[in-house]
Amino acid sequence: MFEKENGNEMYNCLGHKISKLDYTKTLHFKYVESKVERQKFKKKNFYTPQFNNVSGLTIGIIEDEADKGWGDFYQFLFEKSDAKVEIFQFYKEERKADLINRLKKWIDEHNSSKSPIDIYVVDLRLHDEDFEEKKSENITGNQIIKYIKSINKGTQVIVSTASNKVWNFQKNIEVGVTSFIVKESPETFNTREETRLTLLNLTKEVDKAADKAFLAKLYRKIELLKKCYDLDLNEKDFISLVFEKKGLLDKIFDLLNLDCFNDAVLDQCLLLGFQILENYCDLKSIGSFGSSEGLSSGFVWKKDKSKFDVFINQQNSKISTWFELKTGRFDFQEDSSSNTPIGYSVFPKMESKSSFHSGLDASFLVKMISVLHFRENIDKADIERIMKLRYYRSNVSAHLTGRVKSDIKITAKNDISFLIGIFEKIFVKTI
Repeated sequence: MFEKENGNEMYNCLGHKISKLDYTKTLHFKYVESKVERQKFKKKNFYTPQFNNVSGLTIGIIEDEADKGWGDFYQFLFEKSDAKVEIFQFYKEERKADLINRLKKWIDEHNSSKSPIDIYVVDLRLHDEDFEEKKSENITGNQIIKYIKSINKGTQVIVSTASNKVWNFQKNIEVGVTSFIVKESPETFNTREETRLTLLNLTKEVDKAADKAFLAKLYRKIELLKKCYDLDLNEKDFISLVFEKKGLLDKIFDLLNLDCFNDAVLDQCLLLGFQILENYCDLKSIGSFGSSEGLSSGFVWKKDKSKFDVFINQQNSKISTWFELKTGRFDFQEDSSSNTPIGYSVFPKMESKSSFHSGLDASFLVKMISVLHFRENIDKADIERIMKLRYYRSNVSAHLTGRVKSDIKITAKNDISFLIGIFEKIFVKTI
């Protein structure tokens, strides 16, 4: 079914491996081959393997017949799209318990490496005993899938199996399998069109898993945040709200794991992300902010515990400040919408200003910039991206005000990952 690529080493290796299989010498193979040759082979039947977004990802293959061609098959497919492939080595006559222990060790080694496996392709029956096994949970592949998910709920798993038993699929869904690929077998004769559709389905399911592969990295970051946060232990309520089990970080991940492509889910994750940021800026151990006649004033506690005055209210309606907000319109705002804070500029020293932007959202932005810029040393470009997300959060995620163009959506999984990355910079103490 593949278009010829004689200059491709993997293509040639795959063809050579298949030609050397014992099965190709059997009468059954000759019978099936003769049936296939009766079908007209049209150009539309050719399949060019090309995945949209696996480039740079590492894909782990757990397939007991990898040395019979399946390993070369997957390697040819994925490496053609610039993915890295890791194949687990099976040994003949190995006890099932020893195989499972060796598989777990292999998974652990890759999970702790600098480039962990992003997507696993797992066959279900990985040992001869699995063909006699009556309980789905005892099948080796199911045990391994459960183990992979116990380490990182965000790791994507694709089941590749010749089995069509519904109870197997039900058990896989329970442990969070991304999708399924049903392998063809010579015993179940398939037409060329059926084979082409099977290969197209493989492409679709792998791309779906690749779209969700970011969840594994996100899960690792969230687990790091929950274990290594560096906060004043007196801030118990905030710690409980954000970092404990079923806290806001867990809720963000669980929502994305449920459906990371749904706009309503992404909006809810954005709201939860800003809930974390808002609560953090309000902590007494971080700073103190107030207002007098519409003018914000306050200070932050630097990392060395020293007090840093960001705003000082002056008499005659003036304020001494280290920065000022810049106004304008974001590209996704309606043309009729009013100007809003879209950035800020920092002065080399405190300057006296006669006016300051007021309003609830402006007050939060002033507080947020003070904390992130002068205490946390977050890059200005990142803070201004947060300002953009904040406007979207206020006018779309929380309240549909009509100030945003309906055909432009800016909230995406990358924005949520970005916020989690900001939290990593804020909360995890660097050594």
